[in-house]
Amino acid sequence: MRDVTVTVETGNENDEANLLPWYKRPLPLATQVLRFVLLLLLSVVFLGVALIVANARMPDPKVVRPLPDLLLEWIPKVTFVECGANVIIFLLSATTVVVGFKVFLLERHVNGLPRFTFLVRIPKIGSFLNRIAFGIVDSGLRPFPLKTVFPIMAIRFLTSYAAVMVLRAFVIMATSYPATDNHCQNPKVIEYPVLNVILTLVTLGSGAIHCGDLMFSGHTMILSLAFILAWDYSPFLHPWAVRVWVSVLLPISYYCILASRSHYTDDIIVAMYVMIATYKLVEHSETGAPWQMQLLIRWMPWPGRNTMEEKSAEAEVVVVAERPTEDLPYASAAVPECENVMKESPAAQSVPGASSSSGIPLRMQDLPDA
Repeated sequence: MRDVTVTVETGNENDEANLLPWYKRPLPLATQVLRFVLLLLLSVVFLGVALIVANARMPDPKVVRPLPDLLLEWIPKVTFVECGANVIIFLLSATTVVVGFKVFLLERHVNGLPRFTFLVRIPKIGSFLNRIAFGIVDSGLRPFPLKTVFPIMAIRFLTSYAAVMVLRAFVIMATSYPATDNHCQNPKVIEYPVLNVILTLVTLGSGAIHCGDLMFSGHTMILSLAFILAWDYSPFLHPWAVRVWVSVLLPISYYCILASRSHYTDDIIVAMYVMIATYKLVEHSETGAPWQMQLLIRWMPWPGRNTMEEKSAEAEVVVVAERPTEDLPYASAAVPECENVMKESPAAQSVPGASSSSGIPLRMQDLPDA
């Protein structure tokens, strides 16, 4: 009889990550999401302090007039549309949240996980609400791998927004621009700085006193980020519908900002460019944020853990040995006794050139003649 040895490659899916230096090993995605939320909140607090400085350093509107601006000269002033930008911020943000949630439901559906349900005991209304809230929408397109797409999407939002917010805090403190022709021509004095920082944290800046924070626009930051997220991930759900929707909302929001004289044109252009460019630098990756950004949260003892769960992949090999048809008069019948399941054998020897350090050697013997 002749021995045949087969080597099957197996190994841990984290082996490649374990070969990296400790500071480059990716944190679990859930840990990244939780800790980047904390990092974003810290950046908002820093922005709140910067708003106080910018408000105090703003040039006196009675002395320094607004800067000349080409688009502000062309676009008539319409004060009441200032709230329109806030409405569109809500619509774009809600669109992005819905896209992310629907993609999350799609991933669960593809993986065979059960659907979420609620109010199922209410006739008709319950089923209708479940279709709206938890219905699966799938265009068949895959702009990114569907695996863990929702936490990766959240990480890209948190990291991009936090990074640009910190940059904005430094920029508004560094250079003070004269107020545009809006309510900041009669600026309020911040009498309670701590309260103003808290309002900045709770409302992400919209509810706090802030004048002098012109370069660059915070409204444009969140508008551009919500737009690009919806643009990138909506093809999972529909090839073009969501993209058309957000493409209509975005220029309207810019018009509202300019017509209400909330910002200069350059404030919008710079904010849009910086926000989208930063988002593109944080690429969609199964390991989450770039390792340089993960260093910012690696030191945190909480929440989450710093190591991946190790999952070993055991390989079971089924070897089917068949005799030639001419030797088996009953070849058309099933021959279950010819099926051998070969598992790991410590005593087996590998054929030269077919073994590896992580392989499992398997030995097969020729079947005896019947």
